[in-house]
Amino acid sequence: MSRDIGSQLQTIKFTTMNKNWIIEDEFGNHCFPQESFKDYEDGWEFLYVKFPVIYFEDGTQDDQEEELDSYFVVHKNRG
Repeated sequence: MSRDIGSQLQTIKFTTMNKNWIIEDEFGNHCFPQESFKDYEDGWEFLYVKFPVIYFEDGTQDDQEEELDSYFVVHKNRG
C-alpha cells in the first residue's frame, strides 16, 4: 500500500515539475498565477476555454480576439 502512495506522490511531483509554461499579459505580468501548463498548446487551450467564442442570435459571433491578443503563453525559464 505504501508503494501506491509513493507512486502517486512521484506522479504529482513529476506533473507539477513539468508544467513550465505560464500566461503573461502584454506588460509581462503573470496572469492566472494558480495555473501552469505542460506546453505552449496547453496554455492556449486554457485561454480558449476561458474566453470562448460567443455566438449571437443574429448569426454573428465574437471570437474575443481583442481579449486573447493581450495574452502570451511563455516558458517560465525564458531569459
